[in-house]
Formats: sequence, structure tokens, C-alpha cells
Amino acid sequence: IRERKDVALTAELEAMRKAGVDVAICLSREHLHESGFFKGYVQHVAIERKWDLSKALVFAAGNKAMVKGLKEAAEKLGIGPAAIRLNQ
Repeated sequence: IRERKDVALTAELEAMRKAGVDVAICLSREHLHESGFFKGYVQHVAIERKWDLSKALVFAAGNKAMVKGLKEAAEKLGIGPAAIRLNQ
């Protein structure tokens, strides 16, 4: 998402955090100095932070450029094509 004001399902995200889920919210247009918020596109943040996503299942809903960027980054992230679900 672009900015904090665009974050949806905040109560659900907080409940997930309290249950021990590591929730990372990537904002493309603003940077917050708060735990769990990162600046940039999710695939770039994941690569920079060296997240192990080899067991991840990815649901991508967005424009063609975003989906293309995710697919290009998938190999670096350990994500196989079968683990990516698209809105197309």
C-alpha cells in the first residue's frame, strides 16, 4: 500500500501480531519509524531484509507492473511459481 492511512483490516492485523504472527506492512510512499512498517515495495523489502520465503504462499493483487516485479523477485526470495496466486 502507499501510506498508513491506506492500511485495511487494522484490528485483524493487530490480532495476528498478538497471536505471534510477524506482520510486515510495506508502504511505498512514506516511512514510519514503527515496528512492523517498512518503506518500499514488498518484494524489494523482502530481498533487502533477506527474508526466507521458501515456504511462503503469496497472494498478489495489483497492477501488471507490480505482479511483474513480484515474479522477477520470486527466485531471489525462494518462491516457486506454484506458490504464487494472482488476481489475473
